[in-house]
Amino acid sequence: MNIQIGGSIGSPMGGSTGAGNQQEGNAGDRVQNNQLNQNTGAIKEEMQQEMQKQEQMREEFQKKLAENPEFQQKHQQLLSKGYNLTNASVNPVSNNTGDFELGYQKPDGSTARLAGSMQNGSIQEMMSRTSEDESTMLQRLEQNPEFQRLDEKLRESGFLRGSAVFDQTSQNHTRIIVPYEDEDGEKRAIHADYINGTIRDVVLVGDSRRGGHPWWILLSVLMLSLIGWFVYGRYSNRDRGAVAEVQSLQNPAKVDYVAISRAMIRDARNLFERGEEKEAYKKISQAVRYYVSYKFGDNREITAVEAVHLLKREGQDFQMVKECLDRCGSVEFAKLRPARADFEEVVEIADGLVR
Repeated sequence: MNIQIGGSIGSPMGGSTGAGNQQEGNAGDRVQNNQLNQNTGAIKEEMQQEMQKQEQMREEFQKKLAENPEFQQKHQQLLSKGYNLTNASVNPVSNNTGDFELGYQKPDGSTARLAGSMQNGSIQEMMSRTSEDESTMLQRLEQNPEFQRLDEKLRESGFLRGSAVFDQTSQNHTRIIVPYEDEDGEKRAIHADYINGTIRDVVLVGDSRRGGHPWWILLSVLMLSLIGWFVYGRYSNRDRGAVAEVQSLQNPAKVDYVAISRAMIRDARNLFERGEEKEAYKKISQAVRYYVSYKFGDNREITAVEAVHLLKREGQDFQMVKECLDRCGSVEFAKLRPARADFEEVVEIADGLVR
């Protein structure tokens, strides 16, 4: 009886304790779930903030790039040649530092690219290449006696020539690779360097299976890079930010060549103060030639001789400008360190011209 009573009394008490534990467990689960939801919400908010930060940095970098005088000059040169901006890619690490690459195309299918890097708002490196540039390089290569000899030798041996590949390492240096292959799949290639308008170091590279250099690996990498760049350009326009970027650069406001030229002169002063005298003179020459080209010419990059010729043609006083450009050229290729007084004189001439 005692056991039964104890059992009957103990049973409800035991049930009450179990219900209490279950309630405590449910409350604990709710607290844990609430904490998890809060953590998830915080992570989402942090990700959104980071994405907004990256997008803002991208937009600021894009704006500073579009405002850069050197970039504007190169961009306008391509537009003036009939190229249209088709794709653009920027990879900023801050609002004024990062890499960029733009692709252009003419209605007839000719292409061009403009790539480089910007650091603290200043262009550190910029390379441009057009289909016309490639045609010129290939034409000069074909006129080279050593290339003609090697090309004839390969053709006589049953090798067929493929399409040339251009590997640009700087604005003034491009490696040209002309591939060849015979019916048995043996490969050869003629390599040459195009440096400052001159063909150099024309050499024949053999098939790697016969102990030669593995040139086909380099060729494959280059081809994959070109294909990747093309595919990216085709599909990057689907991104709204990329479309906005292309449109903003494709339809720029009217170029204020006076303001741009004056900005170059200011840059030259800063370069001189930092001890970069030759770069300062080079920048003055660039400012003068840029101004003359836009005011009297057809908005393209011109030489010092062409600038003086334009001034003569327009009946302008060219003597002082010629003296300024001559001094800049002399300093640029001389080893002597120029005096400040001389620099101030060329700046004064440039300031007097750019109005």
